[in-house]
Amino acid sequence: MNNIHIGFHKSDVTPKTGGIPLSGWGATHLRLAATVEDPLYCSVTAVGNGEKAEYIIINLDLISIPTDKVKRLRTAIFEKTGYSEDRVIISGTHTHSAPDLSSKLDTIETYIKFLEQEIPDCIKRAVADMKPATIYYGKNEVGRRDMRINFVRHYTMTDIEYKDNPSDGPVYYSGNNFGFEYLQNPDKYIYTGHESEADPEVQLIEFRRENADSILLVNFQSHALLSSGIASTVMTSDFPGAVCEELKKRIGNCEAVYIQGCCGNINPFTRIREEALLGICYDPFRANDDCDCDWRAYGKIIAAYAKEIHDTKLTKSKSNEFRFARKILNLPCDHSRDDKLPEIEWVLEKYDKEGNTRETIEAAMSAGLVSPYEATAIRTRSKLPLSMDFEINALRFGDTAMTTVPAEHFDQTGKYIKANSPFKLTLNQCYSCGRYAYLPAEGTCMTGYERNNTFFAPGTAEIIRDAQLDLLNTLK
Repeated sequence: MNNIHIGFHKSDVTPKTGGIPLSGWGATHLRLAATVEDPLYCSVTAVGNGEKAEYIIINLDLISIPTDKVKRLRTAIFEKTGYSEDRVIISGTHTHSAPDLSSKLDTIETYIKFLEQEIPDCIKRAVADMKPATIYYGKNEVGRRDMRINFVRHYTMTDIEYKDNPSDGPVYYSGNNFGFEYLQNPDKYIYTGHESEADPEVQLIEFRRENADSILLVNFQSHALLSSGIASTVMTSDFPGAVCEELKKRIGNCEAVYIQGCCGNINPFTRIREEALLGICYDPFRANDDCDCDWRAYGKIIAAYAKEIHDTKLTKSKSNEFRFARKILNLPCDHSRDDKLPEIEWVLEKYDKEGNTRETIEAAMSAGLVSPYEATAIRTRSKLPLSMDFEINALRFGDTAMTTVPAEHFDQTGKYIKANSPFKLTLNQCYSCGRYAYLPAEGTCMTGYERNNTFFAPGTAEIIRDAQLDLLNTLK
């Protein structure tokens, strides 16, 4: 009879040197960390059907790990621990205030070499910590229907010029790029709502170990950018780190790991009314009707709902089996706009020389683009191969499962996978084992930031989604 064993270790991997470029906004604005508000951690969960660890799950407080850096870290792990790449997944929590591993600065090379030493050591300690475990699981909804803490960042807009003609329907804009359109034409559009409702579920898999701390996998979906901004120089783990620290404090005798879900088109609300806590948060806000919500407060909200699962909503798994599967897909890259490159060369030259200024924004819009970033995205995709490999993984924990992708699935895809999985509860983990930007879902906004920042042809998200479900079914 299979009897799952779990080992765990967490190491502080906060950079010890200055001059570290931060991720997120750092893609277009170089931000060097000036202060450290929260430590960054490497959390390693070792899993096996007996005392011997068969599989290693690594979660880092990083926005993601570029594919070439995943290869480097897996090589170091194999050389120092013997675990091959098909038995190791490396994921980021998607904090936008951590080291940018894609940077070419020397400080990042130094940091990667540090990780090549620290992560294998953390794995060895987790493997030495293996204990028999019992699996529990549950889920909860954060907030009420009219009081969520996350939202789909695509807005439906009505063009005033056509508002009397309902056959024209709504115009969809990505939240990131709508600002450019709206600032240029503030009297032309009326906000009518969001494209869809964000997934409000927080999910929990709890491994209760014999004579050892329990290990909690906490799953929610929202961009971890509450501590970031164009001018921010703060290094933090953002709200994922706060979730883990708060659960450890409130539950006791446990360690928590944050699993970032399908939040490619989901942002956190930055102002949240006290009612959103529904009276179960242990440290409610004290600022009249609403208040600015920093990453620690946001993390406390999610932790409160996760603790309610722990206290009242857990189901014991009937199965105690661990299994895993991996598949490498070969996916078509998007070259649909390569022919536009000659038309926008002058925009790219201006952007390369001047950066993201009002003048370059106006130049891009005059060329029929939403922003200069759209021009750089067209250039980037034109240099891609015709197709690229794409790694997906699936793990079974008794009656529950987890599936991973190295990109940013949209909310709609995440909900589809959870609804059609053969398991009682399924965690989606994005930003795992590589970084391939966004995976826009069919039926969502096909213009704007996310659509411009994808490598793959339209319809690829559905190919990946179906392959993930097929992989899950092989484990049932």
